[in-house]
Amino acid sequence: MKEKITAWLIEWFEDNTLEERADIAANLSANYFDLGWLDSLRLVQLVEDIEDEYEVEISNDQFQDRAFSSIEGLAGIISNQNVGQTEEQKSEYTKTDIIAALRQLGLQEGSHIFIHSNVGFFGKLTGANTPEEVYSNFKKAIREVIGKTGTVIYPTFSYSFCKGQDFDPSMTESTCGILSEVARQDADSIRSHDANFSIAAQGELAVYFTENPPKNSFGDNCFWERFLEKDGIFVNFNFDSGSTFVHYAERKLNVPYRWDKPFTGNLLVNAHAQESTFYHYVRDLDKPEHAPIFTKLDAAAKAQELNKTVNLGRGQIVCITAKDTFDLIQKEIKNQPDFLIAGKAQ
Repeated sequence: MKEKITAWLIEWFEDNTLEERADIAANLSANYFDLGWLDSLRLVQLVEDIEDEYEVEISNDQFQDRAFSSIEGLAGIISNQNVGQTEEQKSEYTKTDIIAALRQLGLQEGSHIFIHSNVGFFGKLTGANTPEEVYSNFKKAIREVIGKTGTVIYPTFSYSFCKGQDFDPSMTESTCGILSEVARQDADSIRSHDANFSIAAQGELAVYFTENPPKNSFGDNCFWERFLEKDGIFVNFNFDSGSTFVHYAERKLNVPYRWDKPFTGNLLVNAHAQESTFYHYVRDLDKPEHAPIFTKLDAAAKAQELNKTVNLGRGQIVCITAKDTFDLIQKEIKNQPDFLIAGKAQ
C-alpha cells in the first residue's frame, strides 16, 4: 500500500511542480519545503488531492508532524489512515478570531514576531476571497495586537543564488507561501537584500532587521542573530515549533553535518547588477540521515512547556521564543547529536 502511495505522490509532484521525476524519486526522505517544491497554494492542493484520492482526512496532529514534510513520511501517514472514515471540514474563522488567538498566545504591544505560514490550512477566512484580502485581514489583526512598537517579519526566501538565478529584491517572488508573497509586495514592507534567505519586515525594527545583511545568511550579525538579541518570537501558522532559525543555532554549535557553501550570482538593485556571493549553511543531499527533522525539537518544547498552541479555524498556531529555541537546542544536542536530523535508521 505504502509503495503505491509513494508512486502516486511522485507522480503528483511531477505533474504539479517543476521538478524532474528522477530528482523527486531521489529525494523521497528530503523536506520538500526546504527544497522549495511547494508554496501554500500547492500545499493546499496537495492536501485536497490526497483527501479526494484516498478518502482520508489529514488531521491537525498529522499536518504538524514533520513526517508530513517528506514524500516518504507523507506516504506513511496516508497508508496508516482508515479509508472511507472521513467527513469534510469547512471551518470558518474571522479577523476577530485571529486577534483573540494571537492574544491567547501572549503576544502584546511591542512584540517582535516572525511568521512561518500555511494560511490555507486554517480554512475559510470570512469575507476574504483573494490572497490580498486574506493578507489584509491578518495584517490588521497582527498590528492590532503588537501595535506600533512591534515588528512583524515574513520569510521571503527565494534561494535565488542556490538555483543559479539573479536576485532582485523588488521583483523576485517568495517561495514561502501566500502570506509572505503578498507581504513582499506591501508598500509598508522592507525586504532584505539576502539573495537566498531574504525577509520582509514591517514596524518599529523593520530597518534594523533588514539592513546590511551579511554574506553568510546564518553567520555573525545575520537576521537570526538580531532577532534572538531582540527577544523575537516565532509564530508558526500550521507548523510545529521548528523554524529556519534552527540552522543558525546549528552553525553556532558547529554541527558536523552542515558547512558553509558559497553561491554567486547577480544582485539587482535599482536596475543595477552587481555580482555578489552569499553563503548557505548546507547539508549533503545524498545523505538522507542528515535531512532536517524537527519532531524531537517540537516534542521537547512541548514536554518542557516552552511553546504555546492555540486553535484557529481547522488549524493551529504554535508560538515559541527564539531564546527558548536556541537554549533548548544547545542543551539537547549535547546528548543527542541527531536531535535536529533524521539520523541513521536503527
